[in-house]
Amino acid sequence: MQPQVVLEKEENLLDKLVKLCSKTNLLAAGKGISGEQKVDGLSKECLDQIYRSGLFDYVLVEADGSRGKSMKAPAEHEPVLPSLATTVLPVVGMDILGCPLTEEFVHRPHLVARVAGQNTGEPVTETTVVKVFRHYELIAKQASPGICWVPVLNKMDCLEERKKARELAMQLLNPTTPRVLLTSALSHNPVLEVMEWFPQ
Repeated sequence: MQPQVVLEKEENLLDKLVKLCSKTNLLAAGKGISGEQKVDGLSKECLDQIYRSGLFDYVLVEADGSRGKSMKAPAEHEPVLPSLATTVLPVVGMDILGCPLTEEFVHRPHLVARVAGQNTGEPVTETTVVKVFRHYELIAKQASPGICWVPVLNKMDCLEERKKARELAMQLLNPTTPRVLLTSALSHNPVLEVMEWFPQ
C-alpha cells in the first residue's frame, strides 16, 4: 500500500492530517518540496505535536538520509531526533561490505573513516560497521537518553548466505542493543530475521 503524501505548512499540517485520517491509515507528510526536488522534513516540534495528538499508532521519521548510499556517518547536527522519539533504527546496507570508503559507495566517507579509525579508500569491514553503529548510538542516546536502539542490517538479498550478517549482528548485540533486524526492505515481508541478546 502506497501512503498518501501530504505537503503542508507546519501550522496547518495537524488539521489536514485529522481530516485525512478518516480516509486512509497510511500518510506521509512534509512541509514542501526543496530546490533539490526532495521533500522538506518537519521540525522536531511539529513531529512531537503529531505524536502527542494520538492520531497514529506509529510515527516513522527519516531522521537523516544517506543520499542513496548503503552507509554513512552522522554529521555534527545529526541525528535529528524528535524529543519524544522512542526507538531509533539505524540502517546499513549489507552490500557495502568490501566496498572502498569513497564517495561512490559511502555518504561522507571521511567521517566514516575517522569514526572507524581507517583511511578513505580502504574497504568497509564488519568492524567498520560496528564502530559506526556504536558511535551513532552514543550520539543518539545523548540526544534522547530513553530510546530503544535497534540496528538494521538491510539488503540481505545481496548476500549469498546470511552467515556473515548473523556474525555481524552478534558483534552488535549487548545489553544496550538487545535486538538486531536482518531485512530486505524491498521484499513483501521485509523483516527476515530478528536476532536478540540474551544474558549469559
